[in-house]
Amino acid sequence: MGDSGSLRPEQDPVEQAADTEPARLREALRTGTPPQRATAIRSAVSAPGVEVVLVEALDDPDPTVRVAAVHALGPLARSRGLRGLARTAMEDPSPAVRVEAVRALASVLQRSAARTGPPRGRPA
Repeated sequence: MGDSGSLRPEQDPVEQAADTEPARLREALRTGTPPQRATAIRSAVSAPGVEVVLVEALDDPDPTVRVAAVHALGPLARSRGLRGLARTAMEDPSPAVRVEAVRALASVLQRSAARTGPPRGRPA
């Protein structure tokens, strides 16, 4: 009889990528140069845990990395990401980063409004 642990089915490559994406991104942000960190953010795959890493990247010392994080967060931001974008829009030391955070938030609001329609009691 063999080891029953060796009979485990192989993990789907898409699931495996999703499991490793936050770790891959976090490592790139920890060890890369600013251009490498920004590239890692731009190439990030949406997966569980990635939003948290992108929010952390909003505190990167380099503004180009923070702008990349803002752009990456916009399409996938949930509550934590939205809070990070709002904080960045109000407090980032770089005016360019603040502007991009405001744009990302506006885009999120437009997508939300398109899905839900106008507020009740208001004309369209």
